[in-house]
This record gives sequence, C-alpha cells and structure tokens, in this order.
Amino acid sequence: MKTPRFLSIALAAQIAGLWAMTLQAQEFALSNPMPSATGAVLPKTSFVELGLLGLSRRSAEFGRYNGLGDGGIFALIDGQIRLRDRWNSDGLRYFDLDLSQLGLDNRRAVLRFGHQGDDEWRAGFDQFTRTGASGFGSVFSGTGSTLLRLPNDWVGAARSGDFSALSKRFGALDLSVERKRAHVTYTKRLALDLEARLGFSHEHRDGLRATSMSFGADANVAVATYFAQPIDQDNDRLEASLAHVSRRGQWSVHYTGSFFTDHLAGTMVQNPFTGTGLTPFLPAVSYPNGYGFLSSPPSSTAHQLAFDGGLPLFTRARLTTHLGFGLEQQNDPFAGYSINPGLAITTPLPRSTLGGLVYKTLARLSLTANLGDGFDLDASASFDARDNRTPRATYLYLVSDSQIQPNPRLPFNSQNARINAPYSWQKQLAHLALHYRLAPDLKLSLGYDFDDRTRSYQAVRRTTEQTGKLRLFYTFAWGDAALSTAYGHRHAGRYIGNQIFFTTRPTVVTTQFNSDVIVDHPLARKYDLVDRTRQNIEGHINLDPVAYAGLGLGGTLGRDDYDQSVYGLKRADRNRLDVDLHLRLGAGVKLSGFVALETHRSLQANYYLGGATLSNPDQVWQARNRDTSDIVGGQMDWTTALDGLAVKASVERMWTRSRIDVSAGSFTAASVVAPLPDVTAKSLKLRVHADYQLNADLALRGTYGFDRLAARDWAYLEADPLAYASLLGSGIRAPHYNIHQIGASLRYGF
Repeated sequence: MKTPRFLSIALAAQIAGLWAMTLQAQEFALSNPMPSATGAVLPKTSFVELGLLGLSRRSAEFGRYNGLGDGGIFALIDGQIRLRDRWNSDGLRYFDLDLSQLGLDNRRAVLRFGHQGDDEWRAGFDQFTRTGASGFGSVFSGTGSTLLRLPNDWVGAARSGDFSALSKRFGALDLSVERKRAHVTYTKRLALDLEARLGFSHEHRDGLRATSMSFGADANVAVATYFAQPIDQDNDRLEASLAHVSRRGQWSVHYTGSFFTDHLAGTMVQNPFTGTGLTPFLPAVSYPNGYGFLSSPPSSTAHQLAFDGGLPLFTRARLTTHLGFGLEQQNDPFAGYSINPGLAITTPLPRSTLGGLVYKTLARLSLTANLGDGFDLDASASFDARDNRTPRATYLYLVSDSQIQPNPRLPFNSQNARINAPYSWQKQLAHLALHYRLAPDLKLSLGYDFDDRTRSYQAVRRTTEQTGKLRLFYTFAWGDAALSTAYGHRHAGRYIGNQIFFTTRPTVVTTQFNSDVIVDHPLARKYDLVDRTRQNIEGHINLDPVAYAGLGLGGTLGRDDYDQSVYGLKRADRNRLDVDLHLRLGAGVKLSGFVALETHRSLQANYYLGGATLSNPDQVWQARNRDTSDIVGGQMDWTTALDGLAVKASVERMWTRSRIDVSAGSFTAASVVAPLPDVTAKSLKLRVHADYQLNADLALRGTYGFDRLAARDWAYLEADPLAYASLLGSGIRAPHYNIHQIGASLRYGF
C-alpha cells in the first residue's frame, strides 16, 4: 500500500519546516532539562538502537503475533527522539519521534510535534504481517488470483474419499496477511476552553487466508475443498471532536466514520468432483467445466455521533453521561445465485442489493458520590439498542453452485426458500453499589445489577437477570485480604423452539408443518436464552511481612446451573487458583514466580434424531467437557558485581488439555460413540536478557530466547493420515516447533 499522496506531502512539509525551525532556534535542544540541584545524573531522553536477531527455524504459528514468521536473520531498529525548548526560554515547542523495525515487513513510526497547550500534529505509519497456519497445501494453480484451476491431468471423483495419494499433488502455501496503516491527527486549542481535533487513518490489508467450499451434499463423506482466498481490503476512518474542559464541568462531541471497502467480488474455484451419485448434482456443473464461487466480504460504512459529559454536583458527587447514535449500512451488489451457466435460474434474486441498514443507540448515566460518615455510592443506568431496518425478502437459494434451483408449482414452495431475519435487540442495564467503611481497616461493599434484554427473531423474546454482590476488604500491617461473593438468576420468557424456522420461511412452506416440528425442538434450548442460576466466590490475600519477601494467593469458584433445560447445556463450573511469590536476596538479586491453575467443566445433553419423538431414553446422549490450563513461571533480576551489567531471566511452562467424554445409548448403530482423543498443548518459554553499560551514552544489549510448543488435535492431519482425502486441502497441522532466538544490539542515548 502506498501512503496517500496528500498525507505524504503534508508530513514532508511539516517535518521539513520543523527541522528548519530547529536549526534557526538555538534554544531548541535535544536534551536540555533544568539543572538538578543535587547534581544527580538525569536519564537520557532520546536513544537509537541497532542490532540483529537470529531465529533457528521458520514457524508460521510462532510468528503469528510477533511478526517473526520466517527464520534467519532480522534487522532490529529502535529509536526515540525527544526535543524541547530550553527550560529557561519562553518557547513551548516539542518534537517526539518513535520508530522501530523488525525484519523487512514489520515497522512502526510515530511523529508528534507542536506547541504545548496550543496545537499538536500527530502522524504515524505501522506495518505488520500476520502469518497463517503451517502445512497448508493446495492442488489449485492461480493462488493469489480470483480464479483457481485444477491441474490439466486431474481425474475427478464423486467424493473426497475416492481420491488417492493426494499428498503428492499438493503444493505448500505460505498463508499471511499484511496490514499497513497510516494516520494523521491535528489538535488545536481554541478560545473559551475549547479543543478541536481532526484525524484520518487509512489501512490496507493484502494477503491470503484459508477458507473452504462444498460442492453438492453427501451424508457421510466430504465433498469439499480448502483453498487460499486472496484479500485486498481498505478501511478508512475519519474522526472529529470538539471538547470543553473547565472547573465547572467537561463535555465533548465526537464523530467517527468508518468506510470498509473490499476490492474483490469473490473467488472462482474449479469443481474437483464428478457428481456421480449425488443428486440433484448436475453433470454440467461438475469436473472439468463446473466452478464454485465464494464471495468476499461486502463493503460497508458506519457513522457514529457521541456526546460525553461530566458535571460535579455539590462538593462530593459527580454525574457523567454518554449518548451515542450510530448508523451502519451495507449495500454491495449481490453476486447472484450461481456463476454456472449449466444451472437454470427460474426465480431471480428478489433484490439487487441487501440494503442493509442498522440504527444503534446507547445512553448511559453514572453517578458517584461520597455520602459522608464512611459511605460511598456509585450507580449507573444504560440503554443500548440495535434496530435492524434491513428489508426482508424471500430467496430461493442453490446448494453449493452444484444443485439445481427448485421450480415449484406454487411460488417459493420449497425447502430452499429462505427469508432473511434482520436481528434486533435492546439492553437495559442498571447498577447500584454502596461502600461503607466499618472500621479504618475494614470496608464492606454491597452491589446490585439488573440486566433486561429483548430480541427479535429468537426463540425467546425477553430475558431478565438480577445479581447481588457482597465484598469485604481488610487491610492489616503487613498485607491485605478480600472476599467477595455473587449470586444471580436469569429468567427467560416463553421458549418458542421453532421461532427461527417459522419466521425465515414463506407461509406456503410453514403451513405444511405442525408447531412442534422437530427441526428446532423447544427442549434443546440455547444456553443464552434459558433460565440460569450463577454463583461465584472470589478471594485473595497478599502477605508482605518483610521488605524482601511477599506472597499472594487468589482463587475463584463459580458455577452456572441450567436446571430448567432438558437438553442443551446443563451445568458449567469454573475454578482458578493463583499463587505469586517474590524474594529479594541482597541488593542485587530479585526472584519472583507464579502458579496459575484453571479448570472449566461443563455437562450437556441432547438426543439422537432418529425419530419424531423423544420418548425413547436410548436416544439421549451426554457430553462432559473438562478443559484445564496450568501455568508455572519465574523470573530473576540480577544486578551483577560487574559495574554496569544487569541480567534478567524468565521461564514459563504451560500445559493445556481438553477432554470430551461422550455417552449414549444404542438406539441405532449410528448412535454408538467412542471416546474422543484429548486435545493437548505443552509450551515452554525461556528468556535471558543482559544489558552492559559501556559508558554514560552507550550500552550493549544481548538476548537469548527458546520457545517450544507441542500440540495434538484429532481434527488435524497427524491424527488422521487420510485427512488429505477427507477434505481437499486440509493439510493444516497442529502447531509443533522448537525455536532458538539470539540477538545483540547497541543502544546510544543522547
């Protein structure tokens, strides 16, 4: 992405003008603070650091969030420049520049300059590459374009399982998305205690992401393929605000506009299946002439106007408010039912665009007050609404660009007929808390929360939840402790299990079904739309009996009960224990460590859909989930006897495990279950960092790191040697790597 020309010209002119002003004004210095009366050495305000970082190998998973996806040698550049007018001058000018670069694809620069208390320019640029999963392969040529073709000698088959030795035909792909963002903001102080701000940012995303597409339908064997879909997206953001600050109160008006543009209509993928035996799969849309089409995300816009205000009441209270109004629109042209000329479209699209339109409203009022005699109060109330005004229409869709469009005698009398459901909701929240100091070292807090929600096009229209809270906080000579508990109950209204089924299909279809149609049975309730009782207990104690040692203990016990649910989520438990310890051994060594143990358990029940009733208990099956995460870590900070040398070392070990136990009756052969293998991950992180101060201005820095991650997941390739054949292109593997990092740099302060 190229930085917009107007932005480049403006930045260049401002920077050139600033440096010219710097050279002309002798009192403008890099570092000229007010002299210290004690003669102490003041810290450097600016620095430049240059170095190299080497990685032992490449790993997409390791580099997903740190930008180190490729092995080899990386350039390290980091710097900061702080310029100010001299402390004994009348000038208020300043100049700040922060920049960093890691390798060739990840960099950041932020520039800030202006006159203190008058105006400010802020501009910046950042670039980051996010890598994808490793092991991803593709049989298609043309990756990176919107047209993917199979090899000329490809032999079609009816199902994925009919392909053999596919791994030899796959070419490995590097999935990554590059993000570039430039932004500029100008702030000006006006008369009457007003401040105006105007900002603009432009972001471009470019790269490849893994996605999939199905061709036809089959009950037991996949007829789908993974492929790399190109990304070419822009997001522009405009912000403007006007604020007022004084002793009598504060207020601000803020506008935000977001404009998302996707420059690609979608991706065409050649169909690798012959369609034999799959009805109504037409030969005209199978291999080699058939193609599937997957749309890219639609372009959209959003606008928001917000007001924030704060007003002191008397001398011990403050009232704050927030009002927000938003408008979201999505009106991209539809791609059409199918791109295959072999599929006759007898019923065209009812609309050329969605005409998506959503209004959002948020109003919040908060009050904090000191009532005297040890009493404090905080209260708030809010109203949040999403009003979806998108027009409704009936669409007669085609399945996977491979099956014919139904042509019923009665219009839309087909299971393929769907009416879009413009989902809307309203939330009304209230909070009240009273804090009372029972004694100088003991504080009691009582709280109450109210949550009322209404929804459209859902099985339950309204839910209400009330929660009571109690907390005790105690301080003593060598520490503090706290204990809190909360109890809440959510009540759901009438559950209409088939609400979505009946509201998203035309009347000519719904009149053929009874109200207890099994498609969405009212007993199989969604966990967020049913009665729930929530209990939670938390506590901690911090002990610092001496200046060189300390211990912290914390824990949480929680349970959610869905006792009114016959099927669905029945119970969820959460437990957590934290231990922190720190020791200071003499003047030069500090040790710290922690242990964090966390467990989540849940129980869910459902039924095997083998008939029209639920009277047979053998149809019932249950699943018990148990997820654990255990982390142990430690750190040492050592100021050595060698003058100017400081060493910091840390280690972290983590174990995670997800277990799913399934039990079921023997209603049919298909209902017989086997235990699922555990999903596990083990990681180790080791870091050693050393700083050696060569002189007052120059420091040598060194770093070593080791990262290990070993994950196993039955859904990935190593657990299923036939994964290539089960789903074309699913060569993605669970993360597994051992990586060493060695870096060295010189840091010059001035």
